[in-house]
Amino acid sequence: MSSKKCLHFLLIVFLIFNLSCASESEPIPRVKIIDAGMQKPGTNRSELFCLSDFTNYIVNYFSAKMKKKDLEEFWDCTAKAIKTFKVYAKADKNGEYPAHHVRNFLTEYFWPKEYFGDEFLNELMYLKQVLFGGRHDSFSLTDFNKMEAFLAKDMKNLTVSLVEDIGVLTSGILNERKPDLTEEDINASVFRFRSVMREFGLVFSKNGYDYPFARIQKLLLYFKPLLTSNTANDSLFSRIEFFVPIIQETKVLLVGPDHEKILNTEWSEFFVLIANAYTVWLRTENFLRGEDITSGTALSQFHILTEEVLTYIYTGISKRLIQVYTHQEAKRWLQAVDKVIGIPFGIDHKLIVKYWTWLIDKVFVPPNSKAQIEGLTPQKVAFFREYFINWYNTQVRINQVYGEDFDANDPRLGLLQRAFRGSAIILSYDDYGRVQIPNSNNYYDRDSLIYLNIETLVVDLMIRAYATQIERKQSTTALSIEETDMLMEDLHELLVYFNFLDPTDKEFSRRFYRDTSLFVPHANGDEWIDFGEAVSFLHFAFSGLANANLMKKMGLKFCETMEGKTIYYDYNCFEQQFLSGKDFYLDHLELLKIYVGDVYNRDPKKLWTFISNLMETVSNEVFVKKRFTSGELLKFHILLQYLETFMYRFDLDKNGSMNPREAELFLNDFMSPIAMLLGQNEEGLEEYIHAFFTYIIKYHKSPLDTGDHGGSLRFHIWSKIRPDWQFEGERLDLSYVLKTLGGY
Repeated sequence: MSSKKCLHFLLIVFLIFNLSCASESEPIPRVKIIDAGMQKPGTNRSELFCLSDFTNYIVNYFSAKMKKKDLEEFWDCTAKAIKTFKVYAKADKNGEYPAHHVRNFLTEYFWPKEYFGDEFLNELMYLKQVLFGGRHDSFSLTDFNKMEAFLAKDMKNLTVSLVEDIGVLTSGILNERKPDLTEEDINASVFRFRSVMREFGLVFSKNGYDYPFARIQKLLLYFKPLLTSNTANDSLFSRIEFFVPIIQETKVLLVGPDHEKILNTEWSEFFVLIANAYTVWLRTENFLRGEDITSGTALSQFHILTEEVLTYIYTGISKRLIQVYTHQEAKRWLQAVDKVIGIPFGIDHKLIVKYWTWLIDKVFVPPNSKAQIEGLTPQKVAFFREYFINWYNTQVRINQVYGEDFDANDPRLGLLQRAFRGSAIILSYDDYGRVQIPNSNNYYDRDSLIYLNIETLVVDLMIRAYATQIERKQSTTALSIEETDMLMEDLHELLVYFNFLDPTDKEFSRRFYRDTSLFVPHANGDEWIDFGEAVSFLHFAFSGLANANLMKKMGLKFCETMEGKTIYYDYNCFEQQFLSGKDFYLDHLELLKIYVGDVYNRDPKKLWTFISNLMETVSNEVFVKKRFTSGELLKFHILLQYLETFMYRFDLDKNGSMNPREAELFLNDFMSPIAMLLGQNEEGLEEYIHAFFTYIIKYHKSPLDTGDHGGSLRFHIWSKIRPDWQFEGERLDLSYVLKTLGGY
């Protein structure tokens, strides 16, 4: 979108009530107007430069290229245009100036290429009535005096007061991020901008008129051709009429409950709402355009931005006459936003409203609250805002998770972990749009990066909401296996929508518990799922999702088949594509890439076995039907990361394999969750579990495999000779363990 188009839109928001806009469209056939009431104007056209060159002056103002003196002269000129109109037009016997004289004057001086009809004129006159009072079908001398004062005094003073700030305020629109722009600069400019918008609202309140949203909608529709005339595919302005419902529903949330109109008493708060919305957008642009959006400064900006948004919501709904923002109102707002920009991830309205309800009623309710009101209340927002501020400022739990336990180049440290450790990261992008992190083997796309940072907050809230058991083994909040089941059951529909699992997948909760308890970098070996383990799982999930999507766009596009509405991928085709592009698909897992290349050179059949073991870990159905889904592809890529993490953590001598001593260290640390997964009590089961898993590493078979003749005897002997165990378990050997665990 061009900067001039953006400036036109700003003009509508900020100056539409001055009845001013400009066009660069192709000429529309003009209707000849003959009116005996019109007089010869006594003013030379050049004296009304502000009308004939209005667009350039507005562009210069928002581009910070207009000096204070020039701006004052501009508004004096517009006030003079009012006087010229009184000369141009002729009053009737009642001293009123008919509305159609306005049309004639504008086409003569301002819109020489356009002709607008009676309906457009009617909307302009209604706006005149809201601003200056009087009748909606004519002007009086009193109206003219008010208009002249509005332009020469109010508009001039308000815009001049921002002349030093306009460069900061429009830096995002013009796609020109100022390198020396500081948070202090933004704060100062935003403060003055809000003050000006509040004063602007007071000007609107002088005459005591409400303004129906339906009429605002009509007026914007008339301006639509002017805004889209040069850009046929301008997706933003081609849907400009949908901006009004967004403003309408946001006003209901933050200003007042009247759904049909802006009340006269609400004008100041309404314009402050516009200022606040613009401020959030400006801060977001400044945050996202930073060279290092994971630095301490950028994270601080993100914190300020989020706190500010929460403050707006809290302040807004606290002032409302109705103290509950209902789910139905939330649905209307989401529908309005969806028509313009689309809900993030494309979530349909039914689903997003369902989880809106779930979040605010189950997660954002203050502890020990007895009042279960269906909707967003000031108390709920206050709780969330206070929680967020405390969570970010202290970072106690973050530091516990991402503390100094990890070496700076530990491949388990992904983007989020490094950010919270305070390590500066300069991001770059590879040819496929992934975020590449120096000294790290992890990749994300930009959206995943943003969502990952936000999701850490949501994870903690969910744990707090579902951690209901009174007696706990640890002081920090964590989920039991039963609580994890409850959470995943509630989230099932949402996870399906995000392609984290397939609709028929009923085992996600068990896998989530297994993976967070055993494989993620921060797994601590107890049977509880705490904050660090859950966030580590998210790190793996987003990284795996990014690489699974990359594989779908690249090699797997040749392997697709469709059945109903579900896309399946042919397994044999997948194997060929993965092997042919193994270096590329494993580029984010350096040690595993080296291992896979080595195995392929030694014995390609073993690599086929390695891949099939991982796919069988994902689902036995893959080998029955020789196909798999997007969700199963995601699990495969996550498993690759688990192998890398596991070997880095427990291959103490870094020789690429696991000996009995290293296996024993792992099993001792993770005895409790393994026993939980096996449905057993860990007490008295240690010897069996040690023998069970080391046997699989050694013989590539489960002791419980009834098809292995002599396996029971072999396992019995193995369990009795523990001091004499000898093996070197490579990643291939560990894949047999994963395949066995996949059945539990």
